[in-house]
Amino acid sequence: MNFLCSLIIIFTIQPVTTLQPERPVLILLQPVVAVPGKGAFRVYVKKAVETEPANPVLALTYYNKALLSQSQPSGKSQEAEIRIAMSRIQFRLGMTGTAFSNLLTAETLYKQAGNPSARIKVLSAMASFCEKNNALTEAEKCYTDILEIQKNLHLPSGLTMLHLADISVGKGDYDRAAGLLTDSIINKGDLINDKRIIADAYLKLAGIRQKQHRYREAESLILQKALHLSTSAGNKAGRIACFNILGHVYQEQKRYSEAKWFFIQANTQSRAVNNVPGIIMSLVNLAKVKIAIGDAGLAVRDLKEAGQLSKNENNLLLLSEVRNADAVLYRNSGNRKAAASSSALSADLKNSVNELMEARKESVQNARVIIIPPSKKIPLLKKLRIQEVNYYRIFCFAVVFVLFTIIIIRYKRKKAGK
Repeated sequence: MNFLCSLIIIFTIQPVTTLQPERPVLILLQPVVAVPGKGAFRVYVKKAVETEPANPVLALTYYNKALLSQSQPSGKSQEAEIRIAMSRIQFRLGMTGTAFSNLLTAETLYKQAGNPSARIKVLSAMASFCEKNNALTEAEKCYTDILEIQKNLHLPSGLTMLHLADISVGKGDYDRAAGLLTDSIINKGDLINDKRIIADAYLKLAGIRQKQHRYREAESLILQKALHLSTSAGNKAGRIACFNILGHVYQEQKRYSEAKWFFIQANTQSRAVNNVPGIIMSLVNLAKVKIAIGDAGLAVRDLKEAGQLSKNENNLLLLSEVRNADAVLYRNSGNRKAAASSSALSADLKNSVNELMEARKESVQNARVIIIPPSKKIPLLKKLRIQEVNYYRIFCFAVVFVLFTIIIIRYKRKKAGK
């Protein structure tokens, strides 16, 4: 019995804990951020990080509990980092509206905390998402806020101006886009001192001139400025874009041999850097030129490869471009039924992409800053510990019960033997 009592005392005194050693929190916009704070907040953040890979929904629950467990409004930046981590999971789960609300909240918290560099990172993520999903007004607002911060801190703003020019092009305001590129970047090349940005500015300006059918100016901007600067800056993506624009400039003027040569260059360089979208678009462009000059057999080969690559990439927009080129091929060969079918498929694919973008755009427009009302300290950590002790006590009682049963059985056997 003394042994039994000792065993019970040992189990009762030494608590059993399931908490793991502390790990860093992975944040969307920052490589590694250590877990700050103490108590329940620390525990819940740790659990969120540990469960996120296998169970992202449960990780979101832990992050929410971490935010609610804060007893004082001490960490605006701390809360912002949690919001960013939550948005990363929510974007992955397709919860676009809530994800964007968390980013919006993080940006507001960084603003209140007086952290402009962190604000730029969050605003950049928001702007990029908006721009990709055609929420141009919202993207423009984000980039304008970034530009204001950059000016106040005397930071380089060339890249932001490029994005604002892209948005103007998306809205069809070519003159404003050209003005942004010329006044803010090209005319201030000595101040910017970044060949990539200046090359991109010339490249985008050439694209605008192509859309305006000012072909000579577009050709000159590429050959005399953008291509040289991209090459000297080692910007392979810029060189590929230069070849594509030149190909389109010559194609639209029906200078097919020159167009074909530049599209071949774009294809070759895209393959060299394994740029699959670049390979697909160059194949589509080559196919259209080959159709125009009567090389239908070669065009079929190019479109077949482009279609397979698009399926492998699961890229509906690129596959739509391939099907549109298929329609051109069938129409040119007199197969109206196949041409109509390919055109309809291309339109359906584009509509699917546009519907997704519209849904995301609506989510962005409906996003709001999330406010947690101040509350008293919630003893969540205490609850966790109580649960752990309860499990431990159950284990102790089980051990006692087993030992007691063994003693009774031995006692009965000994008595029966007598």
